[in-house]
Amino acid sequence: MELAISNASDGTPCDGLTVDMRPWMPSMGHGTSKPTITAEGNGRYLVSDVYLFMPGTWELRTTFSGPVSDTAAPTISVP
Repeated sequence: MELAISNASDGTPCDGLTVDMRPWMPSMGHGTSKPTITAEGNGRYLVSDVYLFMPGTWELRTTFSGPVSDTAAPTISVP
């Protein structure tokens, strides 16, 4: 998957971030292996090796640090 990260105040791409993601399945109380995240430039970060090994709702617990710091936990439903 690809993350596109931009500055909320003016929409400019955010480069130079350290991005960490922990896939987590809240209903089961466990996560899975940590994916590989590679900066692609222009505010884009490639997330590979995301292993969602069972059906259900997963949270992608993500932290950003560097020129800006923030967290996000988008959910994805695996059928």
